[in-house]
Order: sequence, then C-alpha cells, then structure tokens
Amino acid sequence: AGMAHGWCVPDHSAFDATGAERHLKRLATLFSETLG
Repeated sequence: AGMAHGWCVPDHSAFDATGAERHLKRLATLFSETLG
C-alpha cells in the first residue's frame, strides 16, 4: 500500500526495490498456498 503505479517494474521510474521484493515473496507464498 502507498506505492505508485509501476513500483514493481525494474525499469519504471516508480520502481521500489524493497516493495518489489516484498511483493514477489508474498506472491510466491500465495501461489504455493493456493496451488500446492
């Protein structure tokens, strides 16, 4: 929350490395929990 649009795209001006890492870890957890 509180991130600008595009914050997870490395070559975007709004990129935020810390936020992107947190997002990708949470996404991997979600996929693992949902898909097994």
